[in-house]
Amino acid sequence: MKFELSEKSWDKVRAHQRDELARLASDQSYARAVARDPYYACVGDLLGSGPGRVLEIGCGPGRYVALLANLGWDVVGADPHRFPSWEIISKHCNVTWEEGVFAEKLRYPDGSFDAVACLGALLYFKDPKLAFAEIFRVLKPGGRLLVRSVNRTNLFRLVRGRNIDPATVSTYSEQELADFLRSSGFDVSSTFSYGFFPPILPVLWWYLVNGPVSISAQDALSRWTPARYRVNVVAAAIRR
Repeated sequence: MKFELSEKSWDKVRAHQRDELARLASDQSYARAVARDPYYACVGDLLGSGPGRVLEIGCGPGRYVALLANLGWDVVGADPHRFPSWEIISKHCNVTWEEGVFAEKLRYPDGSFDAVACLGALLYFKDPKLAFAEIFRVLKPGGRLLVRSVNRTNLFRLVRGRNIDPATVSTYSEQELADFLRSSGFDVSSTFSYGFFPPILPVLWWYLVNGPVSISAQDALSRWTPARYRVNVVAAAIRR
């Protein structure tokens, strides 16, 4: 049986996402507090606070751009596409947006950034090895890297035998992600997995986690899920 959301329910999802971005951008105290939660990849702990210049590659709607800006970073949010939500964030945060940017061919000079974040885009990269060679190039020696991606051994994929997002190109387990980053020239300092995603009714779950199910409840569900079956993997590293 296939579950479909009504247009009214999709409107609620979109409204929740807009409200989340607006609060992350406008409320610095809130942004700094939630930036330490695994739901937000512990970006506040693993990348820390600025000053410094950070690139978020594949930034999408801009959730982490807002967080990083409120952590004191000079942020460049880059993506192949432009998102209307960038305007919401720009009302509150002084950030740079760049569209038409692909990870495999970054337009920045060598050593341009103190840190790079890749928080959801890796699974779509057509050539991850080339993309991370480019990330290595634009990072300063000793610069920090934070990566979040979908876990190859997540519960949904294990039970259903397919990826959550059909557009997925590549996924990594927690260990595989760490090994990949090491092979790309980075020293991995920490890794963790996070999140629960059920093997049934994925569209309903997407609705529930965009409003009805709180972050604290999602944190609890993640803790109750065995680490290897959680939906996301996160790795922090340093450029050699």
